[in-house]
Amino acid sequence: MEARPLTERFDLVTIGGGPAGYTAALRVAELGGRAAIVEEQAAGGNCVQHNCIPTMIMLDTLESAARAQRLGVAGILATGEGLPAFNRAVARKQQLVQAMTNGIRTQLRLRKVEFLHGRARLERPGLIAAALNDGATVTLECRAVLVATGARPDIPAIPGLDPNAILTADAALRLTLVPESLLVLGGAAGPAFVLEFAQLFAGFGSRVTLILEDDVMLPGEERAFGEALSGALGAAGVETLTGARLVSVVSSAAGHAALVQTGSGRREIAVAAICAPDRRRPYWADLGLEALQPRQENGALVVDEHGETSIAGVFAAGDVSGGPMTSQAAAQAGRVVGEHVMGRRTHRDDRFLPRAIFTDPEFAAVGVTEDGAKAAGRQVRSGSADLLGNARALTMGQREGAVKVVADADSGQILGVHVLGPGAGELIGQAVLAMRLEATVDDLAAVSHWHPTLAESLTEAARRATGDA
Repeated sequence: MEARPLTERFDLVTIGGGPAGYTAALRVAELGGRAAIVEEQAAGGNCVQHNCIPTMIMLDTLESAARAQRLGVAGILATGEGLPAFNRAVARKQQLVQAMTNGIRTQLRLRKVEFLHGRARLERPGLIAAALNDGATVTLECRAVLVATGARPDIPAIPGLDPNAILTADAALRLTLVPESLLVLGGAAGPAFVLEFAQLFAGFGSRVTLILEDDVMLPGEERAFGEALSGALGAAGVETLTGARLVSVVSSAAGHAALVQTGSGRREIAVAAICAPDRRRPYWADLGLEALQPRQENGALVVDEHGETSIAGVFAAGDVSGGPMTSQAAAQAGRVVGEHVMGRRTHRDDRFLPRAIFTDPEFAAVGVTEDGAKAAGRQVRSGSADLLGNARALTMGQREGAVKVVADADSGQILGVHVLGPGAGELIGQAVLAMRLEATVDDLAAVSHWHPTLAESLTEAARRATGDA
């Protein structure tokens, strides 16, 4: 079909409709500008379609089933038999993902953001050709371009194993039957997905073996929290091999014989399937950028504090620009780009980005660990509150976990907060806000929370850090 150029000139065109792309476009629209998104798939990107949201839905299903079982043991509900139905959980997941996709499209439509299904190519800065899925070609002019194409699976090369036989995160979540046994490979992007996937499939009845190349469960986090989470995964039926790597695989119609190198020697493990849910690399191929030779490091587009690449007028945000490959980091970076394009001099600040793992119990943190603060030359004071003493945790039947606060010994500046337990992903938000507003540990210790709530443990940990408990 012939090109049919859009007559409007946009302030921003984003290539990719994930958290970075749609957040940037919405921010431009909120500030009175015109924005368009070119996306091959559905709105929401990998986060909504394949990763964060589908995983969260499946984990929530498991948590609801576990809560029902606890109430059954207590004699309150009829005790259910067997495991939750995986195929029904997958059907529910697909329905909720579609609902969220529709919600994003509604937001874009209400703010008059043009959403084009197709593949974009940068002809030059300020000019994009979009080959739409319906066969048409559209030419877009704009003041700025945002590359927000995310990351793609980076399948490891394992001797004897067909790369197509390795389940990626999206492939694993498309299964309708649970593998009898599953080998989960740790990834370089962090522990979140691998731990969540290990517990998810164990919860649905798979015999799961988790291989982590690091010697600890949560590298870079408080060691005690990692040890506690390791115990919880073990109780859920996950066998974890730390300081280990997959050496080779012999495949047959019956499954795979995996040879694993551990600290104590080599071991052969028979599994029905192998999953690498968090092996990803930045993706920006075939966009027309190669001819412009943008600066890159390890395959990621290098950007400044505003998200601009080495090519004037071309920005990048999210997984494609490296850094934390998380949705909240992508959304924050996209918002900064949108504001910068519209004349606001904001900049990216990753100091207060939280990190969370939605296992059972949940883990979340912001800032540095106590050891990390000391290694940086800080004199610190810290305090911990065990959830065994929290009344709300008692009522929920989930008393495993703790909260730890790390602060500067002299100024009281909060350097880090670490949470293991129910609602950790929500509770960490209070710590993020406190740190961003430059509250001290004394301020945090003085907060009065409603009783009974999990948030009381945050104040209790702060009080112990101040020496008042």
